[in-house]
Amino acid sequence: MKTIRGKFNTVQFIDAQSVQKVAIDQKVALPSRLKIEAWALSFAKKNRINVPRVLKYYLNSLGQEVLVTERINGETLSPKECQKHPQYLEDIGNQMALLGQVSSGYGWIDPVTGFGCHKTWPSFLECLVWEYGSELVHLHLIEDKLLVRIQDAIKKTNLFCQPPFLLHRDLRPANFLRDREGKIWIIDWERAILGDPLYDIAMVGVRHGHGIFWEGLRKGYNLSISPWVYTLYEVIVLLGTADFYRQVSPKYQNELKITLKELHQLVQNI
Repeated sequence: MKTIRGKFNTVQFIDAQSVQKVAIDQKVALPSRLKIEAWALSFAKKNRINVPRVLKYYLNSLGQEVLVTERINGETLSPKECQKHPQYLEDIGNQMALLGQVSSGYGWIDPVTGFGCHKTWPSFLECLVWEYGSELVHLHLIEDKLLVRIQDAIKKTNLFCQPPFLLHRDLRPANFLRDREGKIWIIDWERAILGDPLYDIAMVGVRHGHGIFWEGLRKGYNLSISPWVYTLYEVIVLLGTADFYRQVSPKYQNELKITLKELHQLVQNI
């Protein structure tokens, strides 16, 4: 049995048909993220998205989440392949665009805030900003007035999002598989939330820039871009990225500084 150990999970290739993921760190990425992934995969499968089928979800004797899914025989796409074949990205965007009209008992799902029951997307985002930023303020990495500015921008912006879409929040080449027939699959849904698909595009923009990768996904999604809303989403993404670097390891201090610098620059535009 081949085992890969990541930051938060171990992934074991049990056999030719199945893969097992075990949550080994539930401090940074809070509990229930694999339960969320199991639900997201099931919903995506019902909507004809190319995702692995869920075989089993349970808690083991150590209280760790265990998710067993169908194994897809193929290779992850490389950044170079994504640049060379933008049609792959459009295909992924086309698939993600099928994930509207989502309905679940989770409310606005997020691994940070838990199973939120926020009635609106803006109220969820306000809560998310506080969850991301409170410890950064406590550590004097940012000032509390920055959080206030972001939350005020959310209040005065038209962020209508009803009904929501299922969002992935980690659209990157390592999470795209091409099988032997050339079909593109989307994996690793443990960071899924419900919300505005433009938020997913903003996450891609923050992490990968606004080149072919970003444009291909946006084109596949067929999304129009509101510059004001998009900038606000990138600000929230940067705040979440800074909080992530703050938590995971001291070795990410340089990345944390760069992210905070980008955050302060961009927040001036909202």
